[in-house]
Amino acid sequence: MSKIYDTIIQTLDELEMHYQRDDEHCMADMNIQCDCAAFHLRLAAMEEQEVLYCFASFPLNVPESKRSAMCELINAINYDNIIGMLTMDPEDGQLVCRMVSSLDEGAINPTIIKVALQNTLRILEENYPAILKVLAA
Repeated sequence: MSKIYDTIIQTLDELEMHYQRDDEHCMADMNIQCDCAAFHLRLAAMEEQEVLYCFASFPLNVPESKRSAMCELINAINYDNIIGMLTMDPEDGQLVCRMVSSLDEGAINPTIIKVALQNTLRILEENYPAILKVLAA
């Protein structure tokens, strides 16, 4: 296994989070219940690229008729975000939040993982009402 993945697992265990391990692909998947919704979240170790990848998907897909307006909202949200970004699949309208942390020579610790989780969840929670507003318009 990888040092990055081992640290992911150790941190999730310390946080007493419920997750599913995928040792073959060095990933941990979990469902996170926030105040506004439940999100699927994945933490992955990309050892060759020396990065920690955090990915969270929204519990809905954007209908084709709303995708143009959603792209405008996503652009505005991403403009103000220093860490992390929202994206939408143009084919099926799946909304995701992505964050990648570059790890110089594999330097990783629990704080980096906690910050990745916190920033990803912050982006999701802060922007969920605006996303719902676009969908309801």
